[in-house]
Amino acid sequence: MSIIWKLCAPLVLYSLTLALGASNVRWDDGALSTFITRPDLKPPKLRVAVHDAERVTPGYLFIAPYSHLVPASDMHVYSTHQIGPHIYDQAGRLVWSGAGLFPNRVALDFKKKTLADGAEYLTFIAYQSFPGSPFERGAGIALDSAYRMIRNVTIPLEEGSVLDVHEFTLVDNGQSALLATSKVVLTSVGPASGNQQRTALIMNAEVQEVNISSGQKKFVWSAIDHISTNESTSPMPNKGSFDKWDYLHLNSVEKTVNGDYLISARHTDAVYLVSGIDGSIIWRLGGTRSSFVMEGFNFSRQHDARLLAQNDTITVVSLLDNAADESLTNLTSSSCSSLLTIALHTAVEPKRAILVSRISRPDEGLSRLRGNMQTLPGGNVLGGWSEQGWITEHAPNGDLVYEAAFASDRFCTYRAFKFDWTASPAGLPVASAFASTTSRGEHATVIHVSWNGATEVKVWNFFTTDDGVHSPRRIGNAEKAGFETSVVIGSHFATVFAEAIDGSGRSLANSTMVNTELPLGWRMDFSLPAPERPSSPQEASADKEPRPSTEELALLEQIRESNSAVFSMPVLLAVVVLCPLGLSLSLRWCVLRRRTRAQLKCKE
Repeated sequence: MSIIWKLCAPLVLYSLTLALGASNVRWDDGALSTFITRPDLKPPKLRVAVHDAERVTPGYLFIAPYSHLVPASDMHVYSTHQIGPHIYDQAGRLVWSGAGLFPNRVALDFKKKTLADGAEYLTFIAYQSFPGSPFERGAGIALDSAYRMIRNVTIPLEEGSVLDVHEFTLVDNGQSALLATSKVVLTSVGPASGNQQRTALIMNAEVQEVNISSGQKKFVWSAIDHISTNESTSPMPNKGSFDKWDYLHLNSVEKTVNGDYLISARHTDAVYLVSGIDGSIIWRLGGTRSSFVMEGFNFSRQHDARLLAQNDTITVVSLLDNAADESLTNLTSSSCSSLLTIALHTAVEPKRAILVSRISRPDEGLSRLRGNMQTLPGGNVLGGWSEQGWITEHAPNGDLVYEAAFASDRFCTYRAFKFDWTASPAGLPVASAFASTTSRGEHATVIHVSWNGATEVKVWNFFTTDDGVHSPRRIGNAEKAGFETSVVIGSHFATVFAEAIDGSGRSLANSTMVNTELPLGWRMDFSLPAPERPSSPQEASADKEPRPSTEELALLEQIRESNSAVFSMPVLLAVVVLCPLGLSLSLRWCVLRRRTRAQLKCKE
């Protein structure tokens, strides 16, 4: 078999794998970041616009990009990590990718949680995945500031409930978890919103507060026991259909300081305060049975209801008013989506709801799915509009001061947040080094280094140990520049490692020692400089430089011949890689080439 076929065979098989298993995947690598030290990571790029830098709240962006909530298939084909929990700085540069924790797994509700004792954790929901995957039915995950998993909460299969995608947070100083679940039940429904009285399958929303250590349930609330299906404004499936009616669609839950629960239900267009004692409804905001007179405003299909302040007479809440849903036939309650802050006067009768502020979506469009609102320290407001991960930050008066979005419209995020964050990863920095030359033909070493998730690195120091025997000595340094820092250092160094330094000059961690790689096309018919010694910093003389052996030269000649064969066939390789017909075309080409060679030999 010819050398061409040996070189082409893996590419043929790879092209068939792509054609058969991933023909519907959109590849837009231009909208993804790449790193020399972490080729496994390809996080989505962020496009950033700073409109008023002086009024932007400091902090990092917490987002979890994904393309499809439910993966199409499990192809068992390697793919770079693009989705999952991510942290970016305000310039849009990656700080941490958690995509490798659960490869190619959707993460939702990714945020920071600060406990009463000051401890900070990252929490998110790892969405359900294929059988055999870790936490295949989904789990609530908590990480410490070293990105180690210290909590995981799952729902036992025998309960019949499944973990909902909308909420997971730590409560009671991290001893318990608050989460949303759902269960299919058969119940009598109607007649409201055009529905007739009948029995139907519904998706019943639940709230659970679970002790993480023991698994004991401290609080369980079932929507169907307290909220009638008559309150739903979502159409019921046709009679005879096996589709489940998601009559409530709970999409946020928060425990109040009084021990009650603030719940948002999208399909009733209402926010509820639920008693932490008996689960009864204390009041309703919005919907068909509002407890409040809503003065000059409304909302519908809302997300992310949060308690901002509360006393005996007034409760202040915030929410994202989507004002529409994915059904284009439903009328919208407003011309655009907006961020609402509402004051609830609960000590008067009738109760009154007064709009404190409304910040409209900057493009006056509608976020028909997902989204959230976050009130930041200092009074600014962050809006997560979901589509393409669009994030906007507004001053208290509504002025747009900052925005960011994914470069690719392939990605969205369920929620987006901004937090301060300090982390020292449990893993080590990663370095790589390559031999190169300057424009003047002088030897140089190109070094790349990164430390996934580190927030305190200010400077990188670079060291060599020469031949691995002598003590390390510093050969250069560079200020940290984004996720991956690169530097070119004059002369050739056979081995290098990097040291992370914080703002006070303290050493944080070292990378492992790496060997400097030589380029594939490097010509070995000239000498590399001998490694420098601490006692002799001058370059070694030419007559003492090592030269390749006869066997090495022969091996290099074989490599050059193979490379020549490959690069003389660009058209063939392009066909093999890009076209599912590459297999048959390459086989035909090889047969014809063998025949041609045989004919030439006959002529000779």
